[in-house]
Formats: sequence, structure tokens, C-alpha cells
Amino acid sequence: MVHLHFKDSEPLFHRKVSLAMATKFAVPLIMEFAVHEVPVIWSTLRSWLRPPYLYVIINGIIITIAATSRFHQKLDGGNQSSKSPPSDLPS
Repeated sequence: MVHLHFKDSEPLFHRKVSLAMATKFAVPLIMEFAVHEVPVIWSTLRSWLRPPYLYVIINGIIITIAATSRFHQKLDGGNQSSKSPPSDLPS
């Protein structure tokens, strides 16, 4: 049986090799995404921020806030009216 003796610098070497391999594979993928997908995403976002869509989005947010506010007021109002003070208070 052969016993291998690792030096202290070998884990550092393995980290460097792993980083180099990850960079070799990741950089082309990132560049492809940046070149092909980012312009599509940017144009989609710009189209959503044009006046008609922006109007719909802002009104949707306002309606959602108003509806949830009224819903919470009804819940809070219902809880307060259902509670009655105890009739047997010591004097």
C-alpha cells in the first residue's frame, strides 16, 4: 500500500485550481447572459415603465393598499364591538 504525504501547500494549490476551473466555466456563461439576456430584460422593464403600464401598476398598488386597509379596519372594528365589559365589577 502506498501512503501519500500531502504538504501544507497542496490544499492551497487545489483551491487555486478549483477557482481557475470555476472561472473558466463561469465567465463565458456570464458574458453570454450579459450580451443576450440583459438587453431583453432591460427593454421589457422600459416598456413596463411607459405611461399606460405605469398608470395601471400604480393604481393596482393603491387599490391593494386601500383594500387591505379596509379589511384590517373591519377586523379591528369587529373585535372591539364584540368585547363587552364585565358586568360583575367589584365596587
